[in-house]
Amino acid sequence: MNIERDHQPDQIEELNQRALSWPEKADSVVIDSQKSYESAALFELGIVTLEKEGEAEYGPIKEDTNRAHKTACKNYNNFMTPLKAAKRTLGRKRGDYERDEEMKRQAEQRRLDAIARKADEDARLATAVALEDAGESEAAERVIEARPTPAPIVSLPPAVQKVEGLRSTRTTWHAEVFDLDALIQFRKDNPALAHYTIPEAANMKELNAAAVRQKGTLNIPGVRAVSVRS
Repeated sequence: MNIERDHQPDQIEELNQRALSWPEKADSVVIDSQKSYESAALFELGIVTLEKEGEAEYGPIKEDTNRAHKTACKNYNNFMTPLKAAKRTLGRKRGDYERDEEMKRQAEQRRLDAIARKADEDARLATAVALEDAGESEAAERVIEARPTPAPIVSLPPAVQKVEGLRSTRTTWHAEVFDLDALIQFRKDNPALAHYTIPEAANMKELNAAAVRQKGTLNIPGVRAVSVRS
């Protein structure tokens, strides 16, 4: 739509030039008598007259512009509404899939942790049996009573890889203690880090805060950072 097609460009330009001349005229006015006061008032009435001319000229243009803007907004909203609905549906389905896959990943992570712990227990037991067979009963007893070796950290990658160009779902981080003995020993060996609370009463505040700060780089024996998408 050519909004100004019914209006004369020359007339509009002439109005603009007249308006631009008024600040200089107003600056030149000196009011120091009744006569000059009345002259200034007449000047101001001239401005009022020009304002009315401008309103008459620009009013229809403004109305046309407002109508065009409202129509454009309505058409744009009609265009965007189904797209937003489709994005919400796909986002919800992606989120459901990500949560399901993350639950599977965590279950597999726990299975691998259990395998690692069992392998350590079997190795210590085999060592103790060999020592016992060799007549080293005290040494065998020390092996059995010794603190288990921290299980090797086997961290699985994220269950779902991000797709470039799409806004990813919200990711939150928390700490997961997978080897309590290793964490206890870590605290004993590092008194300055005693604020890493042993989760005896499910108090994981400091460990969770560390997981949020360090994310995948968290390096505390017996603890891993776990990400959850929502």
